[in-house]
Amino acid sequence: MVVYRPPDRVIMALGTTHRAEPLLKAGTRIQDLITRDIPVLHKLGVPTDEPLALKEHLQEVQRMFKDPRAQKHDTPLQMAEAGEIMAQIRGWFVSLRLVGALNLSTDAPSLNRLASPTPELAEGYARDLLAELDQRLQAAADLKPRLQDAGMSRTFLSRGRKLSSQLKTAIGPKDFEPSDFSLLQRRLYMRKGLLYLRVKRATRAGKAAFITAPERARQYHMREVEPIRVIPILPPNNS
Repeated sequence: MVVYRPPDRVIMALGTTHRAEPLLKAGTRIQDLITRDIPVLHKLGVPTDEPLALKEHLQEVQRMFKDPRAQKHDTPLQMAEAGEIMAQIRGWFVSLRLVGALNLSTDAPSLNRLASPTPELAEGYARDLLAELDQRLQAAADLKPRLQDAGMSRTFLSRGRKLSSQLKTAIGPKDFEPSDFSLLQRRLYMRKGLLYLRVKRATRAGKAAFITAPERARQYHMREVEPIRVIPILPPNNS
């Protein structure tokens, strides 16, 4: 099986977005899981040597990150807040979906505009998440007259627009170029980006393999790397 590899600019963008510590923590935990479950995961195309390959990849990033220069440049300065902003965007999506479900449960076209089934599980690539956020914001604004009594307030919409603006500022108008970084940074970001993709694929394989065993499937997640900060629908005094 040939596994799709995104363009290097996307891999590097993933590496600049996700910090090494949570990525290593998630990868180490998932490596233990796939070591246990590889007989099942292999039936879905996961190589039998994937536990060892993931372990070696983790060790390489760990070695690189021992360099004080790598620790200093774990993420570019302008990307320092991107991870937290993305976590809040995922949380805003969760709340948006709940608001839509209150009044649109039998209006599939409108509900599909407002929310995908699991938008909080969107890729860790910030530009994809931003594109989805802007799409959902437009739908939310269009549907506000129908949903304002279900929590689609001006405050909630403004929060989403602010998150969009913050993420646009963090990631800039285009992806980084290799020439923007030193050789050490380029190597670190590429290895982190590839590690993210490797762990992400393992978590998806686990969810698919154990779809009829929910408790086991729930072990396969990347919450250390892709947390969800839920945005309240109602103001605190109404909770």
